[in-house]
Amino acid sequence: MLPLSSRPTEAAAPAPIDLLDSAVALTREKERAALRSSLLRTLSEMLPISELRMQDVAAATQEEAGEGWYMLPLAGVEREGRVLAVQLAEPRDGDERILQSFLRLYENFLAVIDESERDQLTGMLNRRAFDLRLGAVTSGLSGPLPSGQAWLALLDIDHFKRINDGYGHLFGDEVLVLLARLLRAHFGVREGVYRYGGEEFALVLAGETAEAVQRRLDGFRAVVAEQRFPGVGNVTLSAGFCAIARGVAPPLLVEYADRALYAAKDGGRDRVVAYESLPEARQRRSGDIELF
Repeated sequence: MLPLSSRPTEAAAPAPIDLLDSAVALTREKERAALRSSLLRTLSEMLPISELRMQDVAAATQEEAGEGWYMLPLAGVEREGRVLAVQLAEPRDGDERILQSFLRLYENFLAVIDESERDQLTGMLNRRAFDLRLGAVTSGLSGPLPSGQAWLALLDIDHFKRINDGYGHLFGDEVLVLLARLLRAHFGVREGVYRYGGEEFALVLAGETAEAVQRRLDGFRAVVAEQRFPGVGNVTLSAGFCAIARGVAPPLLVEYADRALYAAKDGGRDRVVAYESLPEARQRRSGDIELF
């Protein structure tokens, strides 16, 4: 946090009842994006704020190192390196404490949401989190992705039932845990990486072309194929992916990715298939769906 000089002001600090009402409104949110928006809106209404945003600390400008700015670090593994950047037009006694308290309140309640959206075995985001994310992307509520195009991929461990039957569920769970670690290491904690269910994982990725996404998924598939899983040995996976289209219902997109996944399975496993490469996709008229 950057230091602020103490400057007298005639503006009144928020009353305790206002602080309480704002805290109640903040904790009413049940989804992380809405919670973040509620925090920023609440602070903007309560304090004399000129600028307010969440950003990577590396993106901070020299101007933000000047007087009147607070740089408040966010806690949490997936928020490491992120800060709440705030510029106060008229800094007042007590404003710093209000900022810190509401940020801690936000983080504590976000931790509750995180727990409800985490798979207990692998620690990955779960099906509930995936459904929320995919719905936000297809509706445009999550904002534009860097490339302007998003992709949905489903990944499935090949012959996972054989692992459970041959080695036991304890070893099967170890495979899932190690694969989750490999996914996070390969795609990064800020990509949309989810445990979809059982031995199946889901990704929401940004990429300019199907070829680029294919290379990323093939690269991960190769990493998994070379990995030795304790007590089991080598494991392979198959993947199918499709372009995410604006206005298309998420269940239909999941079906497209699932069809591509099964094409990969039917084609011999240990491979990646794009839905757009399937005959049924090529038969769809171009222009029926508006892509990002």
